[in-house]
Amino acid sequence: MHNVGLLERVIRVILGLIAIIIALNPTSFSLPDWGAAVLIVVGAGLVITGLIAYCPIFALLNINTCEECKYEEESAQSSAMTYTIGKVAKKPARKKAAAKKATTKRKSAKKTTRKKPAKRKTAKKTAKKTTRKK
Repeated sequence: MHNVGLLERVIRVILGLIAIIIALNPTSFSLPDWGAAVLIVVGAGLVITGLIAYCPIFALLNINTCEECKYEEESAQSSAMTYTIGKVAKKPARKKAAAKKATTKRKSAKKTTRKKPAKRKTAKKTAKKTTRKK
């Protein structure tokens, strides 16, 4: 996956090499030791991101300057969407059938447990009503 465009890659490599040359040539610029170390690290980072065409900071900020890569990602996403849509369409049918079975089992279990106590109560009530009427 690339997120750095061709022009930016060339600029990064050139600027990175210039930074490394300035840091390693102490006669042309008077830099403290820590300044030279910072320039080397920054220059190396620019050269590496320019060569591999991937910048982690751009990835975090969701920036993509690679025009060719944008088209590749869009086509890859559209093909992935059609694939996942096909999968999603099949899976819910199975899940719904399993869910229906589970709910019918629960309902039947609940109905049987609810009916039994209700019958006992009605039987007791009818027995009491018959004894009071006599």
